[in-house]
Amino acid sequence: MKLTSVTLTPRPMLYVALSGTMPEIPAVMGRGFATLGAFIAASGVQPLGPPIALYHDWTETTTAIDLGFPVSAADAAKAAGEVKAGTTPHGPALKTVHKGSYAGFGRTYAEIGARITDAGIPQGARMWEVYLNGPDTTPEDQLLTEIYTEVSAADAARFPAD
Repeated sequence: MKLTSVTLTPRPMLYVALSGTMPEIPAVMGRGFATLGAFIAASGVQPLGPPIALYHDWTETTTAIDLGFPVSAADAAKAAGEVKAGTTPHGPALKTVHKGSYAGFGRTYAEIGARITDAGIPQGARMWEVYLNGPDTTPEDQLLTEIYTEVSAADAARFPAD
């Protein structure tokens, strides 16, 4: 697994705030994507990039998830109801690309955790996934997902730049 450092700039984003246990995440995300899809269809919003799932506020049993898309500032101003406006994750992070089934995420996340721990870096408060393609159009073994973990600029500098 290749783990590289990146520095991301903020972009406007529309998202829904969700939470669930690890086993519930696929169903929770399905409901979130349905909510976002209905909002996009009704409001004419145009996503400007692939979907993002931002995981934060972990407990032993649940995690909060902000599920959304980058959009223009004008489209972010259309946020209403369950759909909120914010910004994409930004700042220093470590990045890897997971290829294959979402069922393999556990192995990838464990490897990320081990590499970060071995480097003496504290685990970030936020991690996120960017889905470069989806299971509706791509064979499972060809799915590509960028996985990021938030770190300090000094810790990011300890890894090769992307």
